[in-house]
Amino acid sequence: MEEVGQILMTAQYPLGAIDRTNHTLYYSECDSTGADQLVKFDLKTKQKEQLTTQLFAINRMIPVDKKIILSTSPKCQRNIPLATYDLQSKKLSLWDEKDHDTSDRSLTLNPFTGKLYASLYSEKEGYKNQKKQT
Repeated sequence: MEEVGQILMTAQYPLGAIDRTNHTLYYSECDSTGADQLVKFDLKTKQKEQLTTQLFAINRMIPVDKKIILSTSPKCQRNIPLATYDLQSKKLSLWDEKDHDTSDRSLTLNPFTGKLYASLYSEKEGYKNQKKQT
């Protein structure tokens, strides 16, 4: 394993992902409100740039081409939807802006096929099933 850079772990859920092609490290960092935001760190210039402001937590991140696929919890939302951060437009887009029920349980990219796999569930159904068990 090779060290590519060092960052302080300040996030609720510290995680990072490297884009070796662009010599960039993406990671979660706690902002002044206590929420986790997506941050870009250029490994060549050592410049840091906060990319988001509207998130509460980031559970997973996968760099794909000129985008970062995220499993994230936006501020004022209870669920953990999938989102895409477009590095060119510098915009975060939830995959379904109106869905406040579906959450991501796992997210992975098959490096051989380039296919993205996600396991999703309903918060309402999960809560209902949990109540049945108690």
